Amino acid sequence: TLLICLLCCGQSYAEAEKILVVNGGTSIPRPPYRWIDQCSGKVIGSIPHLLGKIFTPLNIKYRYTAPSVDDIELSPEVDEQLENGEIDARIVYGKNPANSAVIYSQQPISVIKLAVFYPRSAATITRPQQLRQLRGVAISPLKQATPLSPLQNYLRQQGLPFILAATEDEAIELIKTGQADYVLTLKYNQLLANYSFQRLNITGFNIHFYLAIAANSDYADIMPEIDYQIEQAIASGLVDFLDRKYLMLWLERGKKACTESLLTPEPELS
Repeated sequence: TLLICLLCCGQSYAEAEKILVVNGGTSIPRPPYRWIDQCSGKVIGSIPHLLGKIFTPLNIKYRYTAPSVDDIELSPEVDEQLENGEIDARIVYGKNPANSAVIYSQQPISVIKLAVFYPRSAATITRPQQLRQLRGVAISPLKQATPLSPLQNYLRQQGLPFILAATEDEAIELIKTGQADYVLTLKYNQLLANYSFQRLNITGFNIHFYLAIAANSDYADIMPEIDYQIEQAIASGLVDFLDRKYLMLWLERGKKACTESLLTPEPELS
């Protein structure tokens, strides 16, 4: 009886301690969607917050792996980690229906819109067609052409000339020195706080990010419940609300030592 009790109790304890492991992504800030708080070392942003809202009602405990110093160019390596069972889940750009090793959420966990930022001193841009006479900048931390970059994909699809910059600061410098006319980036961006720039929103082209879970993960069976939580978050307007909230937090970040005190507790990095 004691042995049975020990085995059962041990099994229950192990099940209670199961933790879903989410890829920590990149340490490169992507406000308002995700960044590493400089004081707490935690992953924060609208997407991590949304994951918490999705997982908590399902009693799913989760943690992030340590973020990579590189960017999305390492995506194939992370796919291998997912398929090999090293991690349970990650956020992915688009779906690959041919990949049977991965189960994707039905709805995107984040729909990111693009915008063009250009100097206020330049002629007003009211239509994307005007960009054909200009040279753009796409942010690529490794400064490499890649089909994994939504920014580069949009510029290529539209036949727009562009160059690459590793950071937004470098992109701004290229514009100041006349080597480029605008930077294509995310609609909710810290450049909104730069009053020497104005914005043209890009319509009809959105970046869809999905939650991907390994088919061999212990959590694959509850993807329908996860899908329901994602649908509820979208329908309630929570997704847009969090994007706006975290953009404001990021913009306030320069005035405060930490943003941690303004946030609800977030999962610790491993």
